[in-house]
Amino acid sequence: MPHTITYEFGPFRFNSAGFLTRQNKPVHLTPKEAKVLLVLLENEGTVVKKEVFWQRLWPDLLGDIEPDNCLKRAIATLRKALGESKSKPQYIVTLSKRGYLFQYSSTKKLMLAVLPFQSLTQRKQPDSFIDGLTYEITTQLGRLNPEELGVIAPISAMRYKNTKKEN
Repeated sequence: MPHTITYEFGPFRFNSAGFLTRQNKPVHLTPKEAKVLLVLLENEGTVVKKEVFWQRLWPDLLGDIEPDNCLKRAIATLRKALGESKSKPQYIVTLSKRGYLFQYSSTKKLMLAVLPFQSLTQRKQPDSFIDGLTYEITTQLGRLNPEELGVIAPISAMRYKNTKKEN
């Protein structure tokens, strides 16, 4: 049984068996569209000539006709499934008379650390309450927008607990 490779880009996950999800929800692709996406992902960052698609996806048509319209239709459907347009490509770029380019220009994640809370009242709160508050705030922030905001694990920030350390 061949090994399945998983590709991740933006909110999408695609495995080489042809299954695409967006934020863990299935996105429908026909087998041909899935194969077109696989060829693009396997060659991410490089131009894939139309002939490469033809040889991989429509070898039985070569010689009779050029499956250019089939490829254009598959690319258009993929763009729709990925939520992009030809005029504003985020993933699939058309290079006139050259082919297609899959690029994923990820914006760097903003990383945030929640420093351990301290009780500033005269009445001392138990450490478990204060630590629980730190963990809860960290968890809630991590759920806000995980594609763009990363939150450092609380255990990493705990070294600053009860210190006057600034960095």
